[in-house]
Amino acid sequence: MLAIDGTPPELLNWLGYASALLVYLLILGLTQFTPGRSVVKRVLTLTLLCGAIWAAIHLSGSWLVVFDTPVFIGESLRLVSVIGLLLVVSQGDGKIGSGHKMSAILALSTGMFLPLANEIYWLSKNAVFTGYLALTLLALFYIETLLRQAKNRLWGLKPLLIGLGTLLVYDFIVFADASLLKQVEPTMWLARGYLHTLFIPFLFWSMKRSRQLGGQIYISRDVVWRSSLLLGAGLYLTVMALTGYYIRSIEGQWSSMLQILFTALAFVVLLFVLLSSQFKRKARVLIQKHFFANRFDYRARWLALTHLLSQPFTKGEDAYQRALKGVLDAMELPIGALVKQQGATLSTVADIGFWVTDSQLAAIKQGLCPFLKDNHWIVDGHEYRLHPEHYPKLALSGWQEQQLASLVVIPIYNPQGLWGMVLLKSSKEMRLDWEMRDYVGVVTEQVSHYLTQYETRQQLLENAQFVAFSRTSAFVVHDLKNVLAQIRLILSNATKHKHNPEFIEDTFETLSHTDTRLQKMLTQLTSRRADSHEVSRVAIAECIQNKVLPRCRGQQPQPELKVERDFSVQADSETLATVLYHLVDNAQQATPDKGAIRIFVTQREQQGQLTIVDTGNGMTEEFIQTQLFTPFVTTKGNAGMGIGAYEAKHYMESLGGQVAVTSSPGEGTRFDIRLPILTQE
Repeated sequence: MLAIDGTPPELLNWLGYASALLVYLLILGLTQFTPGRSVVKRVLTLTLLCGAIWAAIHLSGSWLVVFDTPVFIGESLRLVSVIGLLLVVSQGDGKIGSGHKMSAILALSTGMFLPLANEIYWLSKNAVFTGYLALTLLALFYIETLLRQAKNRLWGLKPLLIGLGTLLVYDFIVFADASLLKQVEPTMWLARGYLHTLFIPFLFWSMKRSRQLGGQIYISRDVVWRSSLLLGAGLYLTVMALTGYYIRSIEGQWSSMLQILFTALAFVVLLFVLLSSQFKRKARVLIQKHFFANRFDYRARWLALTHLLSQPFTKGEDAYQRALKGVLDAMELPIGALVKQQGATLSTVADIGFWVTDSQLAAIKQGLCPFLKDNHWIVDGHEYRLHPEHYPKLALSGWQEQQLASLVVIPIYNPQGLWGMVLLKSSKEMRLDWEMRDYVGVVTEQVSHYLTQYETRQQLLENAQFVAFSRTSAFVVHDLKNVLAQIRLILSNATKHKHNPEFIEDTFETLSHTDTRLQKMLTQLTSRRADSHEVSRVAIAECIQNKVLPRCRGQQPQPELKVERDFSVQADSETLATVLYHLVDNAQQATPDKGAIRIFVTQREQQGQLTIVDTGNGMTEEFIQTQLFTPFVTTKGNAGMGIGAYEAKHYMESLGGQVAVTSSPGEGTRFDIRLPILTQE
């Protein structure tokens, strides 16, 4: 006679099999609403149904634990259905081969025979349990086979196999104990209900992973959230109950009162937590962040936004329009507006199908801007009207709340603070949950970088225009001083040589050159360019002879030109002559009247070389390296501007040439200019 030692508490007995029956029925109901009618799904449904029957049989007999025929029928149904499920899953397509058919027939026959043999007393109860032990070993064999052969399907089936393997190993221990020792440990027998309850999540996990099991099951975030809330409350109450039981077990005069006070306090804490909207919001976000897949493919969205912002502008489009389009595309919305804060005013810089009224801008400026400067929050006007407690630091007047009720305001920040905001139309369909807010925050950060770079680039371009104009003005002023010096020289000699025909002729020639130079300066200023040159073929020696030396006649010593081998360059003759004149003029000012200035023109190493040598004051090596070619640095005091040498180096390099300077204090200076030779056409 098979015996059970002891009688377990009735509540724990009932609760294990009741929970198993409940979860079996729940997952069975869910499978009926999933698409597909494959063989695997039919066998899975049958397995769940047999599991529910097994739990119901044990639940109905839980008040008096006996091993009669209904209990054995339940065990047979459960084990045979599990073996059948493993057989069809192992085949992949659900079709059972001939060898596996024999195993299925044998398992089914054994499962039907064992309850019948027990009913008509053909077998003892320990022999019946030996039969169930054999069925358990067969099921474990198929699990081991599946683990070896599933390969690509193993990822989806692994939770199911782990759960079933755990149940079957536990059954093996129980059945082996019953068949060998002719008794069953009641706590081990009754614990099976709890084990089956814990098995169902593994089955559900596999159903979500594996298409073969007819997956496609989806649990909404609300269901998970509410279930987690109930589970947490249940665990909390269980811990509190155990703690209260421990307090009561302590013998003492005040133990009962302490238990009552502790229980009441526990319920107060639980109610406070459950009624706290802030706690529930944070807990919901925590669950959704860590237990659900993201709504967006962030990599694809990021690449799409980057691609959009990097494309050239279309006709009539600017950076503000493109930035707004990037935000709207990222949120999959058709209309919106981009508002920029400029000082104390707000202005709409771009809009797509959305008109922002002056009243709305005024409400944003007065009510939202102070809030957004300190809080990087997305503000939904409709949500604020319904739940102002979600924005604890925001206080809007009735008029401001009315103006913003239809808007969603997404702030955009740059390193200096609040740059502006994107305005959207608020609607019930727009889900501004934690994930959307985090995602929009990333999008607006990238858009902010894009707008900052655009505005910085525009500012640099504007500054470059002013720099170019200032540079042109400096060169023109420098040339004007030289023109003025020539005119003063003519005036100083006019009284003495006004009746000299050669002087008159030379004066008119100088004035003609002066007029040309002044016209060119005016052109440079009006066109705002320092390089408005008329490029042509220029012979260096001819240019020096005809345009440079005549300008040097008013000062001593007069330069001496020596041409060994002339060459030509592609340049503007007037600009080239002006640049060379500046170098010669500097040499004249640095050289005593009795000194010498020589200009050499030759060709060396397939390059033209122009050398200007003087016997003047000279310069130190430090001055040449650090100050000679620095604009607005001069040794002439107020008489010079310090841009002659700088202009010469800059222009020669623009022609593809090089300028080298050697000098020593008291010994003079040598300028070596190498220029590419313009070959004969």
